[in-house]
Amino acid sequence: MTTTTKRESNRRNASKSTGPKTARGKQRSARNAVRHGLSVSSLADPCWAPAALALAKLLVSDEAPALLREHAYKLASAHVDLVRARRARHELIADVMADERFMPAQQRMVLSKVVEARFELPPPSFRRLMSVLTRTPTGDYKMALVVSELEAKLEGLDRYERRAFSRRWNAIRTFDRASRRMPGSLVALGAPFGAVR
Repeated sequence: MTTTTKRESNRRNASKSTGPKTARGKQRSARNAVRHGLSVSSLADPCWAPAALALAKLLVSDEAPALLREHAYKLASAHVDLVRARRARHELIADVMADERFMPAQQRMVLSKVVEARFELPPPSFRRLMSVLTRTPTGDYKMALVVSELEAKLEGLDRYERRAFSRRWNAIRTFDRASRRMPGSLVALGAPFGAVR
C-alpha cells in the first residue's frame, strides 16, 4: 500500500522529469514512434498490408471459416513484421556501408585531438599520423566498425525482430491447430505450414 507521503514524493519527482526542453529535443522525441514504422502492425501499414493479405490468401481459401481466416491474417501479419524488421536492419547497415566517407566516432575524436595538438608534433610525424587517421576503412574491417557504431540501433531492431519471431511462432501453432480441426479450407501448400520455421 502506497502512503500519502510516498505518493506526494512520487508526484514531485515526476514533475521534475518533463521530457525534452529544447525545440530540437522535442522534435526528435516526436519522431520516436515513427522512426522506422515497426511499432505499427503490417496490416495497418498501407505499404505492407497488401503483402500480408496476399500471404493470408495463400494460406486459406476464401470459403474458409472466419476463425481460420483470422488466424491466417495474424500469421501473415507476424511473418511480414518479421521480414520488415530484418529488412530495416539490412537497410541500416547497407546505408552506412555505402557511405564512402564513413569514419567511426572514436576515430573522429582521435583525429580532432591530433588536429588540436598538431603544433606539438614534428611535421613528418603529423603527416604520417594524419594519413592513418584519415584512411577510410574497407571490407570486413569496415563492416565490424559499422556494426560496432550502430550497436544501440541494432539492439532496438533486434527487439522488434524477436517480438515478431515470437508472434509468428505462436501464430503458426494456433493456425496449425485450427486448420487440423477444419480440413478442406486450406489452399494446397505442399507441406503443413507448421513444419516451416
